[in-house]
Amino acid sequence: MASTGPLTSLSNDCYAYVAAQAFLDEKHQGPQFLAPSDNNDCTLEYGITSAACVVRDMLNSFPNVRIRLMVGIGGGVPTRHDMRLGDIVVSSPGHGKGGVLQYDFGKKIQGQVFQETGSLNQPPQLLSTAVSGLATQYELEGHQLEEAIGDVLSKYPRPRKKYQHPEASSDMLYLSGVIHPIDDEGCCGAVCGDDPSKLITTRPKRTKDDDNPIVHYGLIASASRLVMTDVKEKVEDVHIFARNQKQQAILDWLTPVDYAPQHNDFISRRQPGTGKWFFGCEKFQEWLKNDKQTLFCPGIPGAGKTMMSATVIAHLYQVFPTTDVGIGYIYCNLQRQTVQKAEDLLLSLLKQLAQRQALLPTNVKDLHERHQKDRTRPTVDEISRTLNAVSTTFSRVFFAIDALDECEAPDHSRTTFLKEIFKLLANSRVNILITSRKVGEICMHFSESDSLPVSANDGDVEAYLGSRMCDLDTEILDDEIRQNIKSDVLKAIDGMFLLAKLHMDTLATQTTKGDVKKALQKLDKGEKGVAGRSASSIQQRC
Repeated sequence: MASTGPLTSLSNDCYAYVAAQAFLDEKHQGPQFLAPSDNNDCTLEYGITSAACVVRDMLNSFPNVRIRLMVGIGGGVPTRHDMRLGDIVVSSPGHGKGGVLQYDFGKKIQGQVFQETGSLNQPPQLLSTAVSGLATQYELEGHQLEEAIGDVLSKYPRPRKKYQHPEASSDMLYLSGVIHPIDDEGCCGAVCGDDPSKLITTRPKRTKDDDNPIVHYGLIASASRLVMTDVKEKVEDVHIFARNQKQQAILDWLTPVDYAPQHNDFISRRQPGTGKWFFGCEKFQEWLKNDKQTLFCPGIPGAGKTMMSATVIAHLYQVFPTTDVGIGYIYCNLQRQTVQKAEDLLLSLLKQLAQRQALLPTNVKDLHERHQKDRTRPTVDEISRTLNAVSTTFSRVFFAIDALDECEAPDHSRTTFLKEIFKLLANSRVNILITSRKVGEICMHFSESDSLPVSANDGDVEAYLGSRMCDLDTEILDDEIRQNIKSDVLKAIDGMFLLAKLHMDTLATQTTKGDVKKALQKLDKGEKGVAGRSASSIQQRC
């Protein structure tokens, strides 16, 4: 009973279909029964409908089929590999891809690389293992495909002229502007000529020690139409797409942690226009303009350190839009100690610098290669050396580390991390900004660095309060109430921006002017204002 069902494509010609039949060891009679919906010719299930419909009909008529193999003839698209007429390509999954990329099943936005919108699932592990086994066998012993083809042509001499491999001299790669006349079936050498100015490259003759044909393994680019014109741009898109997938796999190997969504969330909640006072400070300007600078920004809980960090990071991307300046950042969090060991934090910075470059740095690829085969992880020293090497490829590098006090991973990770950061600062053109609560151990590390404390700025708070008043009922929000809210909340927060948010959350629930006035009279000041609040409220960063 059939358990494997090969499918061939190309509805206008039967080349793949005929070739597949010729290689059968034994040919059986057609099936005695076909499902009513099966519209295929069933020697090897050659169908003129879409592959999905063929598979559906095949399963109706051959319920024991477990494996479906798509077999076809590839278009003559030049690639970076020495792929020649008659060679074989086996799709090979990797880097999250199933082995086949349909390059017309996606979208191409001007100025951007091809973006895939759908993909083929990866084959079963059994098939992948079998392919690896065959590849190993061919590597050690070679294959007998050329002999098998010769045997088939001897057995079936009639199709020899049409199906045998042409002379190697006819396998030429022409420039994209050289189009073979569609109504001329002559060989390319005779019709298009062999003028070197029309050719892309000349290729050395394969020797007896080379496999011929060669079996290639990798990502296959496919489309729902024949390749008849120049597809160089699409092929390049596919190459870039595949390269990006491989690079992303290496970046994810470094660390799966991605601070970008968290950063974007902070920026989305930021009150527009706030933070300008910080940018105007002389110490910040010195940090921004000069190399090898450290700026320590302590603050009380709820002062707005995290929001200021996010604002600084966004400012850096705005001031240095070109990729010759490296930018990396970390948002430490008490709830994420498992990913805040020294090596985790250093790898996050390394990943962000690598992402900033168009091509993955060689140092990063080498680090991955050394450890991937043995399934080991890099040491702190290896990461630090790689980070230093990558940092030197930028004209300048800026790192922002938020809430360092919330990095409390065991084994002195915070101290180890700072030690490596200071080494990096000494060897590269790196600037570092750190925010933290006033913890003695941390303050001691930065005792000789410039310090710029973070606290709730009155102008920023007023802008925030003005925006939040939109949450109040317009019927109760007169000029008197508006002024009382601004003055009373400003007095109550005592430098804690978080408290302004919590107080406005309370005021937004009031339904009358009297309720608002009573709530204003009960506003707690400073740290008392957060006492008794739910943990979820207090943990919201501002």
